[in-house]
Amino acid sequence: MKEKDRNDPPSGGGGRADSQEEIAEGAKTQKCSTTDPESGWFRKGEHKHVFAYAVETACDKHGWILGYSVHPGNEHDSRTFKPLYDKIKNYRPAMIVADAGYRTPAIAHELLEDGIEPLFPYKSPMTKDGFFRKYEYVYDEGYDCCLCPENQILSYRTTNRDGYREYQSSPEVCAKCPSIHKCTESKNHVKVIMRHVWEEYMEMAEDIRHTLGNKEIYELRKETIERIFGTAKEQHGFRYTQYIGKARMEMKAGLTFACMNLKKLARILENRASKTPEFFGFLRFLVEESLYVEKWCWKQSQHQLCLQSEGGSTFCCRPLITHRQGQTGLSTVDAAHSLAVDCLGWIANNIYSFSYETNLASGILSCSCLSESAAFSFP
Repeated sequence: MKEKDRNDPPSGGGGRADSQEEIAEGAKTQKCSTTDPESGWFRKGEHKHVFAYAVETACDKHGWILGYSVHPGNEHDSRTFKPLYDKIKNYRPAMIVADAGYRTPAIAHELLEDGIEPLFPYKSPMTKDGFFRKYEYVYDEGYDCCLCPENQILSYRTTNRDGYREYQSSPEVCAKCPSIHKCTESKNHVKVIMRHVWEEYMEMAEDIRHTLGNKEIYELRKETIERIFGTAKEQHGFRYTQYIGKARMEMKAGLTFACMNLKKLARILENRASKTPEFFGFLRFLVEESLYVEKWCWKQSQHQLCLQSEGGSTFCCRPLITHRQGQTGLSTVDAAHSLAVDCLGWIANNIYSFSYETNLASGILSCSCLSESAAFSFP
């Protein structure tokens, strides 16, 4: 008899159909893009399945981007944490606020061992409805065992290759338990509880999460890192990849984050520039008030005190000083220079984060803050 035609799709050549037949039944397979093999199959939600890259980013509490790393979209956050952490640990942070994807015993262990407090969000139990939660099985450190809600012992059995210690109940006891329908669906009536070897670090992380004030700190994520992600997607084309290859994606991410930091810096400079006239006006008031000291017997002269910003605006106030003949005290130039240094130095330490230096030979005090500068000029 003639064999019936098969409904298999035609092969595309190159032995592709033969390679599909060689795959053993039940073997795990992984999707790979023929256009960009370095990308990964990314699943977000029920309908969004695409090849993509994952960009992990770290920033400080002010929104400055400190580091980033690019990985295939099919890698979990907990497995890609190490490259990003190696870049930001040199900043010596006191606390790292992380997403739920980083809430693992290995990450908590590494952060706590380095003296950094990890702040993870709350993660709801993944137990089926109607069953006992994992926290209802109490661990006894003294006897190294677990107690179920019915006060029965789950003894230690073994440690698997993933680093989890397994605690198993007695099938004879569980078969007679009235709450077995809330405990397990195992056919041999055995309940197994797994506890990681670094589980105590997760308990320490939970204590940090419950510390007073840390809830408000975690809520700042929506104003910092989440805002960075939103800006990158809406204004810088980070919603979809435009380049092929991991190296090009790292280049795009690095340049984009550098531009975002520069935009933030430009806004800060713009705000400071708008406050510059107010600063010089306040400085002028302080200098005028400080130069009229009765015990030093100052009087007006033809000299000028010149305050000049980098933008070119100049403010001149009269007087600068001439010491009266026959009075004891400081010389004219030294007194004016010393008083100006004290005046502007106080403002620098209390109002702006300026760095200033003095030049006694020329009688000039320079004060710089990013692109702004001020100078006292003396004759």
